[in-house]
Amino acid sequence: MKYKALDLSVKDVDKAQGIVSFYIARFDNEDSDGDIMVKGAGVKSITERGPKGSNRIKHLKNHNTYHTPGKVLELFEDATGIVMVSKLSKTQLGKDTLIEYEEGIITEHSIGFQTIKEEKAENSANFLKEIKIWEGSSLNAWGANYNTPTIGMKTLTPTEQLDKLNERMGKLVKFMKRAEISDDAFSTLEIELMQLKNAYNLLITEKPENDSTFEGKEPGADEGNTLVLSGNTLSEIFKNLN
Repeated sequence: MKYKALDLSVKDVDKAQGIVSFYIARFDNEDSDGDIMVKGAGVKSITERGPKGSNRIKHLKNHNTYHTPGKVLELFEDATGIVMVSKLSKTQLGKDTLIEYEEGIITEHSIGFQTIKEEKAENSANFLKEIKIWEGSSLNAWGANYNTPTIGMKTLTPTEQLDKLNERMGKLVKFMKRAEISDDAFSTLEIELMQLKNAYNLLITEKPENDSTFEGKEPGADEGNTLVLSGNTLSEIFKNLN
């Protein structure tokens, strides 16, 4: 099984019906493994295993086979990539997932697949020409572990990285104010807060001396306003995370 994550935007969220549409794969884009998925790679699998076939392709959360937030209604290719349309369940997991889409907590997705046919090009790129799709996942966290807390952050300046942390923390704070979210959702949030803490500590430790805009800027501060969570500033929250 291979996993390919991408940061394409969510296509649509129908709050009333609890239906979300999103890309699980992008065509003609070389990833960090040197793989390029071509249009048509998923057609056979979608036909045979999709909702109009044996219905064996699942919508998972964070690639966890025990966490199925919704049922796949449609699966198809367009000019950009492979699109999954899922109706979120009325379980607490489904409700949490819908809220996370509404609040912008979930913005990234990934595909779990097996390579059936591939072709190595002279320039070393590897073209995936046919795949067997197992699942499409909605992703919560920025990174896979505490040592890689963010995705796509290395190319940004320290100030830009802090802006990213601010934006993400703002969404998390808004999400936590929702009374209907479950204990499991809070547990997932705690993991991401730890990731944010590590990212914050790295930035503070490695901040460049000549970046005056970086000095004294606190994660969670937006246009002079400091976000407050349960009476604590973000710095206090970070200090209490062990």
